[in-house]
Amino acid sequence: MSAKHLKIAACLLAAALTFAGCLGQKAKIIGVERVYSIGYEGMPAAHARPGYVILLIELQTSEEISPFGDLVLKDGAGNSYPGSGLFDGKYIFEAPENANNLTLVVKGDTEIPLP
Repeated sequence: MSAKHLKIAACLLAAALTFAGCLGQKAKIIGVERVYSIGYEGMPAAHARPGYVILLIELQTSEEISPFGDLVLKDGAGNSYPGSGLFDGKYIFEAPENANNLTLVVKGDTEIPLP
């Protein structure tokens, strides 16, 4: 193989590794909404427990993610809050109002800080 072919192969390998790293991220947070109740018109609303807030997290994902088991919200103290479903295309979590440094953990290995 000539030096020219080796340079081309090296560039292609570098590009492939860079592109693969970009694809490795499972999810990106598009938006976070903090509310105290959710529901559709004409249906009973679901309310957050006293001292808690409902977080509606909109995600852009590169693979299918289940709201049950694939997503966990963690705070700075190490407490975990599992997902509890979907509402209007957004993942539902309930966390204490005073929880800080919240991070979304996707499939146990990707951590995304909440904005």
